[in-house]
Amino acid sequence: MTDRDPWVLDGDASTSRVALPVMEETVEIGRRTEITGRVRIDVRTQVVDELVETMLEATEMRVERHEINRMLEPGSPVPQQTQDGDTTIIPVIEEVLVVEKRLMLRAELHVTAVTTSEAVTTTVSLRRQTAEITRLGADEAAADPTPDRSL
Repeated sequence: MTDRDPWVLDGDASTSRVALPVMEETVEIGRRTEITGRVRIDVRTQVVDELVETMLEATEMRVERHEINRMLEPGSPVPQQTQDGDTTIIPVIEEVLVVEKRLMLRAELHVTAVTTSEAVTTTVSLRRQTAEITRLGADEAAADPTPDRSL
């Protein structure tokens, strides 16, 4: 082995070529996750009673009987149900024995629809939710045992 300069390629140091090492710098870019804090959200449901006012309607049917007791002429048509405004008139027919059989109009039923309105006040339960958000610093987040549930 010789005591030769490792940077000299051939010949002596005065006439030879010199080899210079080539260097290259590289950069690596990466990511890491660092917890700087957490957010805790507590959702609470409240039940609030509120008064509600509304109109209730009810329909009642009134039936009035009007006695007629009038004999119908033989061969005349049977009276049909008719409408007079809000009132429905329904004829009631009966066969009666006379020397001959005839129709007699016994009565009419007058059926009238009557609508009433009533103001009522009642209590209804409504649910309302509120959310409380608490921001924790990095020190508190590290000490918080609550599992991380990312959205």
